[in-house]
Amino acid sequence: MIINSYGAAGQVTGSCHQVISTQTFLLDCGLFQGTKEVDAQNMRTLPFDPSALNFVLLSHAHLDHCGRLPLLTKGGFRGPIYTTKATRDLAELILRDSAKIQGMQRAPLYSEADVEDVISRFYPVEERQEKNHGDIIFSFHSAGHLLGAHWIKVKTPEGILAFSGDLGRYECVFYPQPEELGNIDYLILESTNGARITPPIKEGLKTLYEEIKKCIFEKRTVVIPAFSIGRTEEVLSALVNLALEETNTSFFETPIFVDSKLARSGLNVYHQYPSLHKIPLQNLMPRNLFLGDLRQTNSLKREEAKILISASGMMEGGPVLFHAKKYLPDERATFFIVGYQGEGTLGRRLLMGEKNIRILDTDIEVKAPIVQISGLSGHADINDLTRFVSTARGLKNILLVHGEPASLEGVKSVFDKDYKVHIQEFNQPFEL
Repeated sequence: MIINSYGAAGQVTGSCHQVISTQTFLLDCGLFQGTKEVDAQNMRTLPFDPSALNFVLLSHAHLDHCGRLPLLTKGGFRGPIYTTKATRDLAELILRDSAKIQGMQRAPLYSEADVEDVISRFYPVEERQEKNHGDIIFSFHSAGHLLGAHWIKVKTPEGILAFSGDLGRYECVFYPQPEELGNIDYLILESTNGARITPPIKEGLKTLYEEIKKCIFEKRTVVIPAFSIGRTEEVLSALVNLALEETNTSFFETPIFVDSKLARSGLNVYHQYPSLHKIPLQNLMPRNLFLGDLRQTNSLKREEAKILISASGMMEGGPVLFHAKKYLPDERATFFIVGYQGEGTLGRRLLMGEKNIRILDTDIEVKAPIVQISGLSGHADINDLTRFVSTARGLKNILLVHGEPASLEGVKSVFDKDYKVHIQEFNQPFEL
């Protein structure tokens, strides 16, 4: 069995791993996301022949895991894409949105017609149900990261392979915890958080809520850059839940604006699959929520308290840039960073303390406080990774992916005492 990584190898985004066994298939095929330099990797010709693939297994719907799927069908792929129903529904939204906005930033990778083609190749599989494609048997198991997110077990004639996809936290308040690995020989493991121990999610959410309460009291503008699918729903639900617990009337008198069309569509999908998450549905539609657009938020008064939740999460595109242009120079606004920020992205640069930046062809002096909320990562920390790996029986090799170099080395140092650990490199085949 040979594993070759064409993304998320030595970096976080672009998840795409080819498995060559008795058949050839992909685990994910996602976009590279981050700076313009990182995004430029998407424009390269795929370094493999899509028409030679037998099938694809998709772990979840985040764009860095599904965003290059239309390039496969453009390149001649005619096989099935197996995933779960919830992931299919979210991926459809995300891919349609991706096709629409690409032309605004660069030459589009694919059209809406290409998205239609790839969507027609999705074959939903029930959670934990074993499905076969010829002599390859696979199943999807809860990963605790996002609605519909799963790690994947693949039984081949050459051994049993597990792919973590994006692994969530065991004490996550939003999704079921990751399921046990059981009997496997090989594991492809994400390493986003490296060897770090991150605070419990509940602590991070409580901190965010308390900080926002102060902002409301001081009649400040709160801006929360958030990924449209997952993080927006999670943050909104948690804030509403905490406000309900202490009967905080001022919170429900403060307008909350979600101006991402994709996020609004995502809310509907969360309503369709209540058994796959732990978010009370009523928390996703509080009475002070406005599902509007930029025109609505432009009419808001500076001295009024308000909460703006807007994409993209790393502040490299989307409507959040208009809010950044307007509110970063305003000392009466506060920006809360609630997710991973890729190297070189605007979000990371703000966290590093840059005070003079350029947004939408305008030079900006940053006066608004930038507050990072720790503990809200949707990715496993080293304790979660260790717990996950400990549920495996018969594990021989671990292949590390989906992390920056220092994070990958950190995870390797933890596991190489007990297992053969290899850090995947881009387009460097590794034989198991």
